[in-house]
Formats: sequence, C-alpha cells, structure tokens
Amino acid sequence: MTEPNVLGNISGAKFIWENGNTEVINLWSADDYGGTKSMHSPSATTTTGADYQVPVSRVYYMLGLYKIWGNSTDDNQVLKNTTTDTTTGGTTLWRAYNTSSDASDPLSRNFVNGYLKFVAGEFVVMDTFNGSDSFWNAWGVECDA
Repeated sequence: MTEPNVLGNISGAKFIWENGNTEVINLWSADDYGGTKSMHSPSATTTTGADYQVPVSRVYYMLGLYKIWGNSTDDNQVLKNTTTDTTTGGTTLWRAYNTSSDASDPLSRNFVNGYLKFVAGEFVVMDTFNGSDSFWNAWGVECDA
C-alpha cells in the first residue's frame, strides 16, 4: 500500500505528503487533572511521552483536537508558548467552554477540526480551568518551515 498523497481535514488545510519533510504528529495532554500542561509526543525513554516542542526549521499545524475525558464543566484553551507548562507569555489560539457536567455526554467531548500553527521553539500548551479532570488528544502535520 502506498502513502496517501494528501493529508488534511474539513478545515481546508491540505498538505502534500513528502517523504522526509511531512510527518503526522499525535499529541496528548500530560495530566488529566486540569491545570496547564504542555502536550506530549511519543518518547522511547518514557511511557508518558515528553513535552512536544516544534523542532528547529519546522512548523507544526494542529488539525484535530479531541477531548476524550472530562467530568465537569470547564473552560479550555490551546496556547503556543516558548516555555513549557505555563500560560505566562503564551498566545491563545483556541478556546471553548464546555457546558455539560456529564462525562458520558457526547457534547462534553469537544471536537475541533482546525488549523492552529506552531513555529520552531514553541510548545503546544493545553489549559483547563476550574481544576476539572480532562484528557486531550490531538493530531497534526509537522513539516519544513
């Protein structure tokens, strides 16, 4: 089976698959107990992954964001920041408020098809207010700047 020629989602963001240039990166929230945490990517040295920082001369486009756990109403935002695990000095790229307190309710699982851009040196920071439990999963494309 050959690799797909085009990567994208319903946002209109499309990428031509280029070996050595284009890579799909999956991220997840580092902590399911609220607060501010940089999202993690796979790491061979730990089962919990490592803070994802966009490498030198690369760009990361987040195309999908999924809330896979949340047990209370909460306010959430995605920021780009050059410092890990903090909102201080960061720029908010996306924000949403969850109105359902029922974790089994599909509406309490926010879903975003978007196009959020992170440049070299930036961390993808997830911030959940109110100390509520939540766990996030994201996917995107990393490519040459």
